[in-house]
Amino acid sequence: MRILHISETDYEGGAGKAAHTLHCALRRMGGESFFLAECVQSNDPYTFSISGLRGLPAKVLRRIRSSLDLFPLRRYPLRRPAAWSVGRLPRKLPSLIRRLRPDIIHLHWISQALSIRAIGRLPGPIVWTHHDWGAFTGGCRCPVDCRRFTTGCGECPLLGSQRSDDLSHRVCQRKQRYWQRSRIHSVAVGSGIANDIGDSLILGHHPCTVIPNGIDTDIFRPLDRLQARASLGLNPHEFIFLFGAFTVNTPLKGGNLLADALSLWGRQNPSLPARLVTVGRGSISGTPPSMPVTALGLISNPGQMARIYAAADVVVVPSRIESFGLMAAEAQACGVPVVAFGETGARDIVIHMETGFLPKSWDAEAFAEGLDWAANLSADARRRIAMNSAKNIHDKSSLKTIVDAHITLYRQLLSDATAKAR
Repeated sequence: MRILHISETDYEGGAGKAAHTLHCALRRMGGESFFLAECVQSNDPYTFSISGLRGLPAKVLRRIRSSLDLFPLRRYPLRRPAAWSVGRLPRKLPSLIRRLRPDIIHLHWISQALSIRAIGRLPGPIVWTHHDWGAFTGGCRCPVDCRRFTTGCGECPLLGSQRSDDLSHRVCQRKQRYWQRSRIHSVAVGSGIANDIGDSLILGHHPCTVIPNGIDTDIFRPLDRLQARASLGLNPHEFIFLFGAFTVNTPLKGGNLLADALSLWGRQNPSLPARLVTVGRGSISGTPPSMPVTALGLISNPGQMARIYAAADVVVVPSRIESFGLMAAEAQACGVPVVAFGETGARDIVIHMETGFLPKSWDAEAFAEGLDWAANLSADARRRIAMNSAKNIHDKSSLKTIVDAHITLYRQLLSDATAKAR
């Protein structure tokens, strides 16, 4: 059984990292897995570049393609900042697909890696793991409270449009036209996004299975906190909040809300020395002056990331929308409590008051309550939470569990295809 994964990246952001982790795990378990990406960072011999370029030339080409793809957005001067993909740039199917003749093509986060038309021309059964909402909307990757993707978009609030036939509606129409005959089987990484896929006009008539992202529990596991802090040069006596995202000041990641919650918490706990540690590009503004911030930047090494989790007292995920919450899952695997909003994908990962805290409302006061809960855990409670967290992720999202679930799905799709061909 030969599987070809296609993704925008192989190790950038949560989606690329999750996709490549699955590919590597399949190969370690004896599977024939190959990976095709727009931007390749790994040295894996079974990972290939769509354009044939690597390094700086590949990054330049990716940026050019992204700018050209997003050019139609300029017609909407009232648009709000949002991640978007129009999917119109032509791209021939990579010759690698023809050479490999995969039994299954597994799409992940596509962005500008393939056009809408190219996806419709892919051969054979297609598995598509949805790490965000972009595949079944009119182009936006995170619709937040908007439900127009259930009726074909148009009058898009992110575009600032009042036209029913705007760009978002036309993108939806193109997806319907080119994908209606495709044999797509959606994989949702959480129950919330699975419900949205089922409600969507574009993919709602295709089957969908929930399979969370896999966590390598050999890497992400409980480690000694003091040793982890020593290796990172962090004070062993401070209470450490850890926050991360590919770009930490992205509004949907909730950095502003976190800053407000930390200010509230700091006023209630003036005598407890605390520090905010961030992972990712950029910085958060508005944090309390009394709380120092250590910015570690982008971290691509999983072992280093595991040590960072181990150094934290609590991992904070104030995102307004998450399909899964990879950082929350990795932190839980390391035995670290997580504070995250229960209306996001974290509800499938965090067990309230047993492995973390799920505030009921999306506001700074509710989130500060979760921070206070974490700061006041006794040593016994922290040990219990560490055991519960690591076991929960091992049972639900260990790589073996997730790989087995994918293999079962692949075999079922091939069996169905064989039966239909008879």
